[in-house]
Amino acid sequence: MNVPPLNSPVVIDTNGPNYAIKPLSPPLLQFARAQPSRIDSLIRPHLYSHHFPRELETYITDYVSIVITPGLYGDEAPHRPLWYYANCLVHGAILGRAYSLLCTPVRPPKSLSNLSDFPFSKLPAELRLQIYGYYKEDIAQRKRFWDVMTLVFIKALWSGRDPEEGSRYITGILMLTCGHALTSDSAPPRGRGARWIWWDDRIAEPEYTWGWQELRDAIMATSRLPRGNTDIKELRKRWEETRHELFEHNWNHEELLDMAREHLRTDERDWTPPEIAAKFFNHLFEGNEEGKRIWEITGIVPQALERSSREESESVEGDT
Repeated sequence: MNVPPLNSPVVIDTNGPNYAIKPLSPPLLQFARAQPSRIDSLIRPHLYSHHFPRELETYITDYVSIVITPGLYGDEAPHRPLWYYANCLVHGAILGRAYSLLCTPVRPPKSLSNLSDFPFSKLPAELRLQIYGYYKEDIAQRKRFWDVMTLVFIKALWSGRDPEEGSRYITGILMLTCGHALTSDSAPPRGRGARWIWWDDRIAEPEYTWGWQELRDAIMATSRLPRGNTDIKELRKRWEETRHELFEHNWNHEELLDMAREHLRTDERDWTPPEIAAKFFNHLFEGNEEGKRIWEITGIVPQALERSSREESESVEGDT
């Protein structure tokens, strides 16, 4: 029996797996797919929405939670379609940039820029309370986004040697887009939990706590992970055998984590959406305009495209 890629809603029939069309994503995610370089401007109106982090979590969960028995494919991950990597990039960039924007100080008006003339302690108590109210809400909202990140980090770094690839993929994007913001945060967040148990969706060590330094050390330790677990070469070969040309280069989680570690070492400013788009998105769909167009609308590869690829592959096997 043909085994479908991970995290793909499928219907198994005698002709193999067919991708079931998911409901369309919220407009924000659809716009982000079509214009990833504009993610900052797209998320600003939603930056302080209490529901936004939770809504984003529901989509990220599909890419960080294992849905089959680990080890079923041996030491190699199953083939994953283009939209899997593209959605990981979009979701990770939205989450990371939201946190980074909340950590970016807003330039004060010129009349308040001279702190010697307008020290905070000498402001009227009512004004100080209003300023603190804004600051307090910033911290609270950052915590909401941070709670979503911790679910990714726990599954990528503290849940065994074979996590869902999407968790490490998104971890790399998060470090590139908000690693510096996490480092310089005046109120460094703490994470809680380790050892996520995939078959009943619970955390085995819920009381285990870790902070930024432990998270940084865990990411640095990814340099010791085995390489080549993602079977990108076979994915490229499968697509090249069809009439649809595959992109020239794909970014698997190993390369993303390499760049994430370097970003943390240099501790420079975080990457912006245009930089993320130029580095990753512009290469991801290169040579596959049809796949890009479909993905921007639905986020998945159409059934016809997958069926054509499968039929041609079976035809080649039959001839041999």
